[in-house]
Amino acid sequence: MMQNVRNFISWKTVRWIVRYAPVVAIAALGVLFILPLVSPLRIYTVVSDSMAPTLSRGSVVFVLPQPHYTVGDIVTRSSGNPQHPVTHRVVDVQTLPDGTQRLRTRGDANATDDIGWISSSSVFGAVRFHLPWIGRIISYAQTPQGFVLLIVIPATLIIYHEVLSLVTHVQQRLRHRVDRNRR
Repeated sequence: MMQNVRNFISWKTVRWIVRYAPVVAIAALGVLFILPLVSPLRIYTVVSDSMAPTLSRGSVVFVLPQPHYTVGDIVTRSSGNPQHPVTHRVVDVQTLPDGTQRLRTRGDANATDDIGWISSSSVFGAVRFHLPWIGRIISYAQTPQGFVLLIVIPATLIIYHEVLSLVTHVQQRLRHRVDRNRR
């Protein structure tokens, strides 16, 4: 059995994965952080289970502003606290005489609607797609322990591996020169 695993996964493959998986992960996170700077797309983390099972705590939602919202849309809106926006489903919409909307929202897991009507101007946008659990990793990375485990240690390992590769390459070049000079 172990021989089959060794034949299936070579050390070269393992080294390639160890070398490039962090690079791909960092590039993906970079895109996630840059995208909101160059587009109207906004990214938020769901911090409660009020939208379960549709959106679980720790999901990352990608939100785009819309000109109008309809019943059934999942929207992210201001809660009065800029650190904690609310992502809930629209359950009722009223269009006012001036053409603006006000919305009533409720979390899928909640028995009652959120208190009061919400002006559409306090809605950041409708959820276009989400990534489950990614927010938990991002939140953990923002703690001192998470920063060390998810950023510092992998970065140190990558730097160590690259320095080791560079030293090996330089040694091989020096050996090659010494061998050439002996001839």
